[in-house]
Amino acid sequence: MNREVRTVRPFQVPYHLARVFEGAVFRFGRDECYPDGRINIDIDDYPDEYGRRPAELIWASDSELEYFKAMLNEGAQAAEIDPACLALLITVSTSYLKITEVVFRHPLMNLEGLTNTVNLSGPPRPSALRTGFHGATIVAYLLLTEEIKPCPLRPWRKGTWLARAAFKLVPRSRASLFRPSALDDEQRNRLGLPKGVVRYLDMSDHEPLLPYEDSYPPIFYVDQELLASLASRPRAPISRSIQVQLVQDFIYGVLTSPAVQEADLGEMIWTDMKDTLLGRVLNLIAGPDASEERLGILVQLIRDDPAKLVAQAEHAIGLRKVLLATSREGQI
Repeated sequence: MNREVRTVRPFQVPYHLARVFEGAVFRFGRDECYPDGRINIDIDDYPDEYGRRPAELIWASDSELEYFKAMLNEGAQAAEIDPACLALLITVSTSYLKITEVVFRHPLMNLEGLTNTVNLSGPPRPSALRTGFHGATIVAYLLLTEEIKPCPLRPWRKGTWLARAAFKLVPRSRASLFRPSALDDEQRNRLGLPKGVVRYLDMSDHEPLLPYEDSYPPIFYVDQELLASLASRPRAPISRSIQVQLVQDFIYGVLTSPAVQEADLGEMIWTDMKDTLLGRVLNLIAGPDASEERLGILVQLIRDDPAKLVAQAEHAIGLRKVLLATSREGQI
């Protein structure tokens, strides 16, 4: 079953506007990307470097700025829309905080005053550019700021966008399955957990069938003192043993969670879920060179026998080997 999601636009957009953002560039520090691109951020940059890096959106190169403005004007004329009803707008958002901030707005009536580069760093700096563990999405729009007279095959509602370009900041930790969050007594009280709880997976707001980067991430809480102990002796056999066990605990929590068990998997196949959290879990279990047939079998196990899938995860992460090695060294 094909589950590809497409944006349906019941109106026509002039060529000038449909491609007006093709030359736009998002720059974060020294890194750059083009529309629909991403910049991967090393998690070690957080919180200092991530929170300080300058962020800019460049509409066009210096030599093409006037051409960019001309395309906007010509596109508005071709669409038969008064430039007074149009504006450039930039938002910065993060799924983690569930907020979207408008950081730039410029009316098309004043293109003479439009500069080539938009500073997105503030002050004040957008919240999404301060949450380094969770990344951000930057979107540039050309949209209607006023409702105009309805006309077939022409945009007319306020807030309708005629052109759009999205850029993503993705922390490298998102390429892994999880990063533990410290669990202290305050968090236990907030979550309604007893004091003896060592780890807890909060999947409550995660949407398991959405791309991982577009959904509120699950939070894997691990006892604060235990995390500090692991950090102080990361190479110790017992630390390695506990770390691998935590990976297994996380996988078990995901696969047996109500969010996954109650999800409508229907006839979903591997390609439908490869960008989701479930897809990342299956990739880990199957291994880097797994065939689509192998991955399809694992998808079926999510529906039919999640306990067996958990067991396969235990094999994939080498839990037995690590525990035996730790035991033989007298660490258990």
